[in-house]
Amino acid sequence: MHRLEQLLKLSFGSKSERYLGTEQAPGQLRLGLLEEVAVEVTVTAPVSLETAKQIQRVTEKKKHFVIPESIVDEIQEIRPDVIPEGSKCTGSEVSYRLKCSPARLTAKKIIRYKYLLPTPAGDPGLTSKIIIAPLPDEVIKNCMADASLLATLIIEKYCDHLPVYRQMTRFDRSGIKLAHSTLLDWIAKTCTLLHPLYEKLKQEVLDSNYLMMDETTMKVMDKNKKGTTHRGYFWAAQALPANLVFFEYQPGRNQEVPQTLLCSFKGYLQSDGYACYETLAAKKDITLLCCMAHARRYFLEAEKNDPKRAAYAMDIFTCNPS
Repeated sequence: MHRLEQLLKLSFGSKSERYLGTEQAPGQLRLGLLEEVAVEVTVTAPVSLETAKQIQRVTEKKKHFVIPESIVDEIQEIRPDVIPEGSKCTGSEVSYRLKCSPARLTAKKIIRYKYLLPTPAGDPGLTSKIIIAPLPDEVIKNCMADASLLATLIIEKYCDHLPVYRQMTRFDRSGIKLAHSTLLDWIAKTCTLLHPLYEKLKQEVLDSNYLMMDETTMKVMDKNKKGTTHRGYFWAAQALPANLVFFEYQPGRNQEVPQTLLCSFKGYLQSDGYACYETLAAKKDITLLCCMAHARRYFLEAEKNDPKRAAYAMDIFTCNPS
């Protein structure tokens, strides 16, 4: 019967693992993680209905988000059309209108003047030389894209998940036709320039003494078979103390991957129960920690079968002592 309930839950039930908690017995042991604080409550006289409405209006105004002054680029001051003589200004009301300037391509025109060096007296000018200033430093050699455009391409593709062909269409509306292959080439070369920063980020994460690690599948286009994909893996390592995370793509999820990624790591590693992480236990510098979410799930699933003991464990997981 229990197996049937589990199967029905997997097929039709909610994926949420929310637990509301139950009141524990007075003599139950406590973890001591939450300090009990005695709060003195002052009872005030009831307020009138009009006062309550005023408080509600003030509270509703406070809920509105605040426009940062850093994005204000225009100020419009409006006064009454007719101000009687002797009137005094008693203040002002401020409101905002959010504006948006559609992204568009602009260009910087670089003009380099050439100079013909003077020829010595008696020289027919056969050896005359022309000098010209060099071009400013370029992000990518012989590339017409400025650093601002390259940064926009990267952010829109990897942060906003905007495909390259949509960026190409947007540029086309501005009157600039850029080939799909050109944009891909610019993005690839920019990523190569950013690789040292990625390596630095990865080292910062691995220098932490506590990591959480997991891997997830992703479909990758297969160069050898057009129109098909193969399964790849994104490995993620997060250093909570420093609030840093790095992702690394690998074609598989065998035990050599975490062994290579964590070859310089020393500390506590928290993961799920995948067997490849257990091979790291042989390394003296790494202490394995189990995933609390995975352990908690079994008690949640057992709540209907044995509610009393399951509730005891769930209340401990949620740190919800009575």
